[in-house]
Amino acid sequence: MPPIRGSSSEDTLLSELGAKITAAFRRARPEHYNGETHPGDWLHHIESLCSSCGITRGAWSRLAVIQLKGAARHWWESIGQDLNLIHWRDFRRNITEYFVGPFLYRERRAELTYAQGRRFFTRAAGWAPVHGESMQEYKRRFEEDLLVECPYELRQEDACELFWKGVPHEIRALVYFPRPYPDYDHLCSEVIYAEMHLKADRVNTPPTRELENVEDASSHVEASAPHQPEVVGDDDAHIGSEEEDPTEVFSEGEDDETDGP
Repeated sequence: MPPIRGSSSEDTLLSELGAKITAAFRRARPEHYNGETHPGDWLHHIESLCSSCGITRGAWSRLAVIQLKGAARHWWESIGQDLNLIHWRDFRRNITEYFVGPFLYRERRAELTYAQGRRFFTRAAGWAPVHGESMQEYKRRFEEDLLVECPYELRQEDACELFWKGVPHEIRALVYFPRPYPDYDHLCSEVIYAEMHLKADRVNTPPTRELENVEDASSHVEASAPHQPEVVGDDDAHIGSEEEDPTEVFSEGEDDETDGP
C-alpha cells in the first residue's frame, strides 16, 4: 500500500483505522484546530480522547490530522508528511513549533496594542486647543495625533467623543451632540461653523453689559424729565383769548367826555 500523504481524504484515513476505532473517536466529539490559537490545549484534548477510547498511540496522528481545519490544514498539506511513518511525538513537535511562534507574536502584539491604546486614551482625555488656536487648527492637530499615536483605527463614535472633549464650552452650547455621534466629519463641520458664527456675533454686536448700561441710562433720563402738558389750538386763538384791561377802557371814555362842547 502506498504511503498516505497529508492530502489524503478523511474517508481514506478513517477506512484504514477501522470502523470500531473511528466510531469511538467520533462519539467523543473531538475538537477541530485551525491554527489561530496555541495548539497545546488541542493536542492534550486529542490525547485524552484517544486514551479514553482505547485507541493505540500509532493511530493518534491520523485522527488528529482529520481534525485540522483552515491554516492548520494547509500547513499539514504543505509539508506532505507520511502518516504511515510519522509518530505522535513528531507530529506534536512539528505542529507546536510551527504555530506557537505566530501565536505568541499575535498575543504579544495584542498586549502591546492594548497598552498603547490605554496610554493614548489617557493622553487624549486632556486634549484641548492651545491658546489662540482655531477649531480648524485643532482638528488638524487632533487628526495628526490620531495618526501617530493611536495604535488602531478608531470607530466614528470614539473619534467624535475624543474630539468633543477639546471643544470649548461656548462652542459646545451651539452644537447638538447626541451620544453616540455617528459621523466625525459632520461633527467637525458643525463645530467649525459654530465657531465662525460665534466670532461674527462678537464683531457685529456690542458687548451685552454695554447694552444694558445704555438701556438703563435712557430709562433714567425719561423718568427724571418733568411732564409737559400739550398745547391744543393755534397761536391766533390763543392770542384772542386774552382778557382786556377794564381800566384802559374806562380811562378812554373819560377823555372823550372832557373834550366835548
